[in-house]
Amino acid sequence: MKRKTFDVLFVIIASILCIIAIYLPPVHGIADQGDFERVMLPAGLDFLDRSTHNFYGFAEQKYLMRFMYGRDAVLYPLRLLTVIPVTSYLYPITIAKFFCLFIGYFDTRVLAAVMCIAYIVICMFLLLRLRTGKIFADIILYALVLFVFFDGIILTMFNSLYGQSMMTVSMALFILSAVVVIQNINHLKWRHLIFLFIGCVFLLGSKLQCIVFLPLMAVMWIYIMRRTGLYKAAAVLLCLTVWQGAGGYILNSSSLNEDTQYNSVFYGILKDSADPQADLQSLGLSPALAADAGKHAYLDKEEYQYPPHSETLKTEFYDKMSNTKLIKFYITHPARLVNAMEKTANHAFYNRIDLGTYAEESGMPEGASHYRCAFWETATQKLPKTLWFIVPMYLLFIAGGFYEAKKHKNLYAYLFLLLLAMGALQFPMPYLGNGNADITKQLYLFNEVFYLGIVVSVVYLIKRLYGIKKRRLQSGCGHENGNGNGRSCAPESEI
Repeated sequence: MKRKTFDVLFVIIASILCIIAIYLPPVHGIADQGDFERVMLPAGLDFLDRSTHNFYGFAEQKYLMRFMYGRDAVLYPLRLLTVIPVTSYLYPITIAKFFCLFIGYFDTRVLAAVMCIAYIVICMFLLLRLRTGKIFADIILYALVLFVFFDGIILTMFNSLYGQSMMTVSMALFILSAVVVIQNINHLKWRHLIFLFIGCVFLLGSKLQCIVFLPLMAVMWIYIMRRTGLYKAAAVLLCLTVWQGAGGYILNSSSLNEDTQYNSVFYGILKDSADPQADLQSLGLSPALAADAGKHAYLDKEEYQYPPHSETLKTEFYDKMSNTKLIKFYITHPARLVNAMEKTANHAFYNRIDLGTYAEESGMPEGASHYRCAFWETATQKLPKTLWFIVPMYLLFIAGGFYEAKKHKNLYAYLFLLLLAMGALQFPMPYLGNGNADITKQLYLFNEVFYLGIVVSVVYLIKRLYGIKKRRLQSGCGHENGNGNGRSCAPESEI
């Protein structure tokens, strides 16, 4: 089978999966859970009718193309040029808006087409660069990428303003840019470094939770400096990467920080706590706040003794609480930390968003949900959702990466370890940073990295087994059999 046949089949199958998952009537998308506005504001989108916008129930596909606030129109070009850090969703939305000019409104189905095309192209170029050279191993690689990373749930998210869809495309772009740098490490040009910078910017800007990747990216840039001697170029791009990550987090997370901080304590530490008052004292907070133990930040104001964002809570909680105190609490209460991580593990391997996936005009009831081609998601529900499975598997991935990195000085192994570190950082974040709220949603990137570990491990083992078989065949050449006759070797052929 010719190599080009793989690529043509990949594009055809991937395109068919996208069409079936999204565009086959009735069209599938995902309803707004209240977070879309963070993307809409800087991108110049607005609801067709804010009074009738149906949160949670129906997947709305049509939006107005206008800026809600004049400042966003002024800042728009600066955001596009990355002078001001912003969600990386801005770029595909801008492309989609150009095509939507011809229909007079913004349609998420156009955005989905842009996202699907970008995702397919990025994955195709990545596969072109990572082919093993062994036909059987390459067939498995292409098949697994289609089966795992073109699952219907991932594709359906493209027809929405969900951050997870941007994370999917951005992670693929980051991996591709890193692979390009690896393959040109001994003769790097500015264009290679700029491409890697773009990969970093897209990933950091895909969701605020990606800020934890910044230290790992800094280490990556420092390694490039030392390995190549391109100190000035890499240093400049390192500083710009830090600005895009840290600056974006500072500019865009102010109000969200209070909600997540509230949830991390009241809906995390205090939820199901045997002694909420003692826990509050450990955090240096007033025991009286235990009246709201187990509540998250999005209830009606009347349901709180001390409502979030109130002046009382500002004095008694927000001004006194910090991430340092949160970390210290879990370090000094290891059993609570393990329990929190076990709760997190119970939400792993589930990427479905349990909101409406149909448009209102489909005739389906409000909140009705269905995903097509979700074969991998269905299969992963059989995986054990416990630390006793997740931790040993993850350690096996890490051990394999270290083995390849140390024994063969394989730069791809270092990249694999970097991606595993990114996934590992994502795992504790949901519960520690936001309590029991949105654990499933915030574990999305961890799940994707875990699946990547499975795919890489399978393809690596097949390639190793092929190598063992090849060496055994070669060792038999020229040996005499029991009758003294020499054994001849057939011409080597690919599996």
